[in-house]
Amino acid sequence: MSQENVEVARRYLEDAPAETAPLEGVMKWIARFWESDGDYYPVRKFPEARPCHGREEIARFFTEYRAAWHYRFWSRT
Repeated sequence: MSQENVEVARRYLEDAPAETAPLEGVMKWIARFWESDGDYYPVRKFPEARPCHGREEIARFFTEYRAAWHYRFWSRT
């Protein structure tokens, strides 16, 4: 893998919005890394997996997916 690709992947992960970010924040992040007519095919075993076409569908999928996997931890003291 080229160093350029490593840097793009690093920025993609580092710039990812918080799990609770609103759709608009996720859309901005998606716009930086995805073509407007990009396609995303999540693993079929993911809950509610479906092919996504275009930035808006991709952003909606990521928003729903991240919300479903958001955990909150509390400590009892």
